[in-house]
Amino acid sequence: MAENAVPRPIKRLGQNFLRSQKAIDQMIAAADVRETDLVVEIGPGMGAVTRVLAGRAREVWAYEIDPNLVARLREELHWASNVTIHEDNVLAREWELPRENYKVVASLPYYITSPILEKLLTAEKIANVIVLMVQKEVGEKIVSAPPDASYLSNFVRLFGKPEIVAKVSAAAFWPKPQVDSAILRIKTKAQAEISRGEVEQAISFLHAGFTEPRKKLHNSLAAGLHIEAGRAKELIGEAGIDSERRAETLRIDEWLRLYEVVKKA
Repeated sequence: MAENAVPRPIKRLGQNFLRSQKAIDQMIAAADVRETDLVVEIGPGMGAVTRVLAGRAREVWAYEIDPNLVARLREELHWASNVTIHEDNVLAREWELPRENYKVVASLPYYITSPILEKLLTAEKIANVIVLMVQKEVGEKIVSAPPDASYLSNFVRLFGKPEIVAKVSAAAFWPKPQVDSAILRIKTKAQAEISRGEVEQAISFLHAGFTEPRKKLHNSLAAGLHIEAGRAKELIGEAGIDSERRAETLRIDEWLRLYEVVKKA
């Protein structure tokens, strides 16, 4: 479709429409979409990915916030009886996700990557695989590992294994964004590292641990938990971790061990 035929992108919604068939094929391949799959798509935009999903998946639930795009998608995909277009702001409320096995494929506005990840990974029923088009720097932060781990990389590893499967040039979008992108795949774990009842508490603890990530761990944890540095040292020692290390150097299993100690203190 000619660029002058598409609606004017809404800047406040971070709309950049994916137009590269290669990138679209890479996303679909990363999710390993099959004819038996139910796929949730967030931010279908002009429907470039949705049209491919419609021909590959058993069923597609597509969530779009822009009413003009919703109307256009419903008109252009009228032939796809397996596609349901939802006009919905997925960050505005508790939104319905499937209770059966499903996959997620999404080309997201960059500014909602973190909150969308949190919603998806803490959902009552987590997707088997999540494939997101994200800002390249954010994708690199999510897959970062010690000694340069981040809060986000540890949070994601509570629930799954993240990896970047492809880098995508800014030229793959219209209008062209100022940064390049990456296709991020998260294969979720059959069993999360923490129980559902402890998700909120564990996330708060991780946030606390990364309050001042470049300082020594006992100082960062003390600031995040609002306790004395000496007490933080004691707790870290009980977990068998050197309190002189930085938060960025800890593996997810070490964070979990420290979380169990702090939880019981």
